Amino acid sequence: GHADRRIRYESQWELARRGELQPMVEIAIDAKSSSIARLHSIWGADQIDRLDGDQTVATESTLAPLLNDDDASLRAAAAKVMGERANPASAEQLLSLLDDDSPRVRYFAAMALAKLRYGAALPKIVRLLDENNNQDPAIRHAGVMFLASVKDKQRLVSLTNHKSVSVRRTA
Repeated sequence: GHADRRIRYESQWELARRGELQPMVEIAIDAKSSSIARLHSIWGADQIDRLDGDQTVATESTLAPLLNDDDASLRAAAAKVMGERANPASAEQLLSLLDDDSPRVRYFAAMALAKLRYGAALPKIVRLLDENNNQDPAIRHAGVMFLASVKDKQRLVSLTNHKSVSVRRTA
């Protein structure tokens, strides 16, 4: 990737405008490429998908392995894209990211699971909120967004008696 962010963005936007998904995907999955180039490729693939919904399956299938990448910024970006696509097939991978070492990855995983309305994630979200102990406002926000997406309101009401103050406040 170019040192100047403006040039990187212009390149990303131009490839997205042309609908050139394949070059974006090749860079995104190439572990030898720089993190910045790979990030721009993820964002560009997301742009292409937004412009051309027919690319959704290709985008999701090629970006899903990035949820397990060694680079936390790439895992976070992939989680964000997968959440915005709201594909239930990615739910289990996103659920595992709630245990990631990176708070940014955990945030985007929780937000993605909220968009998926994936109720099975509730115990892990509660644990995330408990462990967070109101320390990271972004994690708390992601927890709130997830809890707001829960369909079973009785499960939420039960959280008002949780042992953790941070969980009770969030619920």
